[in-house]
Amino acid sequence: MHKTYNTISPLVPATFAITLGVFMQYTFLLSTKTISALFFLSFFLFGYKKTIKKLSWNSNIFFLCSLFCTSLMITKLQQIHHDAVHTQITSGRCDIRATVKDIQTHNHTRLDQYILLQITEYKYPYKKWTPLESNGVIYTKKIEDLHVGDYIELQGIKSNRAQNSFKSYLIYQSIGAYFFCPYLRYTIINRPRFSINRWLHTTTKKISNVLEKKLSPETFCLFSTLFLGKKMKHIDPSTDLPNKFRQWGVSHLLARSGAHLAIFLYLYYTIFQFFPLPLAIKQLLCILLCIIYFLLSFSSTSFLRALTTILLLFSCAIAKRPTQLLHTTLVVYNLFLLCNPISLFFLDFQLSFLFTISLSWLARKIYTTN
Repeated sequence: MHKTYNTISPLVPATFAITLGVFMQYTFLLSTKTISALFFLSFFLFGYKKTIKKLSWNSNIFFLCSLFCTSLMITKLQQIHHDAVHTQITSGRCDIRATVKDIQTHNHTRLDQYILLQITEYKYPYKKWTPLESNGVIYTKKIEDLHVGDYIELQGIKSNRAQNSFKSYLIYQSIGAYFFCPYLRYTIINRPRFSINRWLHTTTKKISNVLEKKLSPETFCLFSTLFLGKKMKHIDPSTDLPNKFRQWGVSHLLARSGAHLAIFLYLYYTIFQFFPLPLAIKQLLCILLCIIYFLLSFSSTSFLRALTTILLLFSCAIAKRPTQLLHTTLVVYNLFLLCNPISLFFLDFQLSFLFTISLSWLARKIYTTN
């Protein structure tokens, strides 16, 4: 007798409950009271399941209802937090104190510098400083004396109001305010002697500069896009390479994902074959190298998905726990959705997980059939 396998992961109902909760919250905009009422209703039915004989309530149903209500509440909190920050910052010109998290230069735009801030407090004229925890983005002309890690004060800055789809994009990127300031008035309050973010930013920039000098323009453009995750239009806006990729129908190769990370893992394992190390040590080194690669390159949804999946698979292998790709992919999907619910409505998230989950299910189906 052949042994049969279940091709459906036990996480499928939980995934459906979380996805449905996020979808319903953004579709119907339920209030906090309604969400709380749904949660307590499910808890009440679970507590009195023995007295309600007509309904077959059990712990699994209660668990799914709890996940559904949790996703509703997390989505609601994300909306509330962004709306609160957006309302506080966009009421007029104000002063802002923030830490510089990242600086990027785009040479083809009028405002050629992108500055990512961690806002800590703000103040309107004749008012006191008010604490605020949010990210902000500034588009301005190039500033030479500003560095990552600096704690600065911006004077008389005004945030623009976001509407509709752009507002959703800001929530997706965890950005509470954005500014267009050709001439930025600021004061550097503190510059720490050492900053991890500044060291990572400087190292990444040095690597990029070295590669740019050693490689031809087209090769550097392709390498930076495929393996460093930098958008091609930010490297060389005049290049025709994206059109050529679209013409041949292979534009998806420019999106850094699991395939590109697998190339690095293959190189790591090939090098480690020459060293007589235990398998667990090699796997730990691969995890460390993957994290370093992530820190020294630009991030994206597909790359984060692949990296998180690989880290989980390696961790289970080191702990000698069995793994299943479909199950692991669903775990990553749920983690991403609970951390950033609005990502469900963005195409990069949908395509990345849809194709991965489909291929994982197909591979499992073929394995169980054979």
